[in-house]
Amino acid sequence: NGSIINLSKIVEDSISKGEKRDSTDIEHSIYVKGDSDLLAMVVCNLVDNGLKYSPEDEKVNLSLKRSNGSASLIVEDYGIGIPREERDMVFTSFYRATNAEKHGINGYGLGLSLAMSIINGFDGTILLTDNSPKGTKITVTLPAINVEQD
Repeated sequence: NGSIINLSKIVEDSISKGEKRDSTDIEHSIYVKGDSDLLAMVVCNLVDNGLKYSPEDEKVNLSLKRSNGSASLIVEDYGIGIPREERDMVFTSFYRATNAEKHGINGYGLGLSLAMSIINGFDGTILLTDNSPKGTKITVTLPAINVEQD
């Protein structure tokens, strides 16, 4: 399912169109099997969420690394975070964390459920944990593909 694509390029392109509020550490030439438009949508959604739920002056950190045959994309923000007891629910369509509602942040509760469907469809995983000292850390892991380059 999907074709072999350069995930590093997709991540870099999504940053260059984005806001200047991200700090990045992108390893080059990481390839995965997938759909470039769908994976670009996931990356943009995760970065947009990080920015949306963070104070104006906070950066969103984005890294892409390859290790043990996997590509790991990590998006870290320093925003309001997601209550621990609601973490599994935020991947359900239309569910919004109670603190997002309380802070009056607009959204439909579709981004993370869509991201999870896309990532699972390409044999990947998406994991949500606390960021330190505050905020959210999302790790997307996909099987990396070896591509011979001249």
